[in-house]
Amino acid sequence: NKVMATMLKQEKIDDNMPSWQEMIQICNKYNIVSLGEGAPIFEPPEFLVQNLMEAIKEGYNHYSSCYGVPQARKYLAEFYSPKFKKTINPANEVLITNGANASTGCLLEAFCRNQNDEVIIIEPYFPRYTSLTQLSSGTIRTVPMVVGDDNQWHLDLDIFRETLSEKTRVLMLNTPHNPTGKVFSQEELEEISEILEEFPHVYVISDEVYEFLTFDDHKHHIFANIKDNWNKTVTVYSGGKLLACTGWKVGWSFAPEEIIRQAVVINDTCTYCHNVPGQIAVAKSLKQAYSEEYNGATSFVDYQIADFKKCHDILVKGLNELELPIKPISASGGYFIYADISELKDLVPEKYFKQDEYEDDKDTIIEKNDFGNPVPLDLAVSRWLAMEKKVVTMPGTFFNFKNSPYKSDKYIRFAICRGEKVTKDAIANL
Repeated sequence: NKVMATMLKQEKIDDNMPSWQEMIQICNKYNIVSLGEGAPIFEPPEFLVQNLMEAIKEGYNHYSSCYGVPQARKYLAEFYSPKFKKTINPANEVLITNGANASTGCLLEAFCRNQNDEVIIIEPYFPRYTSLTQLSSGTIRTVPMVVGDDNQWHLDLDIFRETLSEKTRVLMLNTPHNPTGKVFSQEELEEISEILEEFPHVYVISDEVYEFLTFDDHKHHIFANIKDNWNKTVTVYSGGKLLACTGWKVGWSFAPEEIIRQAVVINDTCTYCHNVPGQIAVAKSLKQAYSEEYNGATSFVDYQIADFKKCHDILVKGLNELELPIKPISASGGYFIYADISELKDLVPEKYFKQDEYEDDKDTIIEKNDFGNPVPLDLAVSRWLAMEKKVVTMPGTFFNFKNSPYKSDKYIRFAICRGEKVTKDAIANL
């Protein structure tokens, strides 16, 4: 069996599964409060469920186009054309996939031909970006965001420019940003766009799955709408995030026909089609999500914004008032905030810095990723908070590339999508 396991071991993609599973398994095993996973606490709106039942009764139950169900693509094109200030062709400028993650994967497979093709990823980042780049045989290059004097995240434009080259094939852009909650301003996106003009061969995958979720005066701006960026940009969205149905796995992308066509070839090979009634239900529900009253709010989207902003404010205020030196960085949108935990080092017991010694249960089945000894500060802190404060968070190490010169272990991520009660319980435990 060991010989067979060695033969089967894949080395193309870094095995990051234990990183996520460890925190989730700790939460389940010890039944503790979780601000770790990015899944909303509430269920999908009733109008979405009704639209799903209607789609099933109307016969949307069998194979469909590898572009996505035609009627669903029509709904999407009609809804998003005003946002993009152009008429999107539902026949060849829309791709529906098994979640936004599958859209990104299909696109990277289409763009990257071999290891000579480089993908620039802004760090910290959603970890699937690096895994999918490795799967596509592309080479990962990261560029850092740093916290400025305003206690907000900013892309280091000088390093970004220096990292671009003739080998660069793709820029992965994400706004609102996971894990930091940063919303790139119009000016910042224009600066990125201006630099990219010097490298016209570079494509952009713009992950905008949290576009509906911005706070206060911050607004979301579509990167593809700047100058002629539409011609080189694929914009990715998620029905799971927008409509609180993350397990339905319905995502979609918009791009010029020649780009979508290449991604469709990959989608046809890997998935062909998926969740046909879900595609119809999600696409049909978009107008309702923005226009129909919901639980006292003007719409389901406004309800989510108010709920997440309340949790954000409770969390930021609560963390700032703790005796523990956890310093939150306010988010402008999205599901998460980052917090600086660098001053906690001397408070964390030594056992949490050792790979396998922080649990008293020697027969534990919790799967742990091997970060060596000692483990990074943020992982030690997350383990300590989970085991002794009964609050699950996610270590920032999970959102950095292992070989990056810019990686940091001084941050942890808190989710603001878990509802008011869970958020208050977490603060009380801390």
